[in-house]
Amino acid sequence: SLNLPDVPVSDLIVQDNELAIATHGRGFYILDNIGPLRQTGAAVDAADAWMYEPAAAYRTGPGATFTYLLKKAAKQVTIDVLDSTGTLVKSFGPDTAPPAPAGRGGGRGAMPTPAPAITVGMNRLNWDMRYEGVTSFPGMILWGASTQGPVAPPGTYQVRLTVDGKSQTQKFKVKRNPMITDVSDADLRAQFALAIKARDRASEANQAVIDLRNVKAQVADRLKKAQDAKLKETGDKLSFNSADVEDDIYQVKNQAGQDPLNFPIRINNRLANLLRMVTAGEGRPTNNLPALYDEYVKLLKVQTDRKDKVFSIDLKAFNAELKRLGMIPIDPKCAKAEGCSFVP
Repeated sequence: SLNLPDVPVSDLIVQDNELAIATHGRGFYILDNIGPLRQTGAAVDAADAWMYEPAAAYRTGPGATFTYLLKKAAKQVTIDVLDSTGTLVKSFGPDTAPPAPAGRGGGRGAMPTPAPAITVGMNRLNWDMRYEGVTSFPGMILWGASTQGPVAPPGTYQVRLTVDGKSQTQKFKVKRNPMITDVSDADLRAQFALAIKARDRASEANQAVIDLRNVKAQVADRLKKAQDAKLKETGDKLSFNSADVEDDIYQVKNQAGQDPLNFPIRINNRLANLLRMVTAGEGRPTNNLPALYDEYVKLLKVQTDRKDKVFSIDLKAFNAELKRLGMIPIDPKCAKAEGCSFVP
């Protein structure tokens, strides 16, 4: 009975997508999200798995609720949110995991992403209406920043349920809060457009830090494995120049949440702070924020160009020495200190 006690029911009222039940002596109960009851039919009865059409979701609300039915246990379930053009917005799957723990100063971090249930029966998954957040790395400490993805602008979206390789898609809408009357859909789309650009550039900055750290870890690994003067010379130069660029992208002195009060913030923190300012509240960005974004993009490009130069000159020279010694080359995208490839 879904926790409804065995008492007399004096009235039933359907309000939008909810059923309100008045009882005698036990108050009232609400059965939320009765959409699946309305959609029951032959198609649902014949299917082994079914994604019900979601109700409209309102910005500033709890999110979009996806209800799906599994008539038999599934090995793998994924749920993808797509925009009206079919572009992936968010994915929930068996490999979904919370973001890596990272100490932060003042700001908002990304929330864990739930994995869809694979149990028989009716299941639910809630999407907070946010796009993917900023790329992060372990131990990252920022101040006055946000690493959360921006909230989806009003429009038509799709949710795709895939169960053991078979997919089904339903459409649903994201709407602006009707109680906020001085903001238009166009305002929210403008807010999203700038927010997603700020997110992408903050991710680019953090990915550069990740790549540089991968290089430094692999250099240290190779130098431990070979006693060669030329290899050490080129390796030390690569490590030094990589660390120098990293320090100009991220404040490496930050070790605790309050450290940004003592050490100047770097470009990745500025971009994440911009993301926080753009997404604060519901409305079009103030006039200064696009100009601030353009300035930060220029500052970031200076550092990514430096990183690219280090990789094209110093990394190339070090890999040449590794090849001479028959050792595994360095790959900035490899997160393993020992390397991700075999010696050719």
